[in-house]
Amino acid sequence: MSNPAEFADWKKHPITVKVFDELKAREKAMMLQLSLDAGSHPAMDRYFVGYIAALRDFYLMEWEDSKND
Repeated sequence: MSNPAEFADWKKHPITVKVFDELKAREKAMMLQLSLDAGSHPAMDRYFVGYIAALRDFYLMEWEDSKND
């Protein structure tokens, strides 16, 4: 994205919104799984926590985060 307005347009684009909705649904499913089964499989718990962090890092991105300095 070359400027904040284009970035804002991208975040509001219907395809981007659908992708973000799907990422949030995946996050919610993983959080539910963790709430029901945390501790049974520590390696999977760590995987889910890392995956959730990555999802949030992506869909919470702001213009300032996207600049290539």
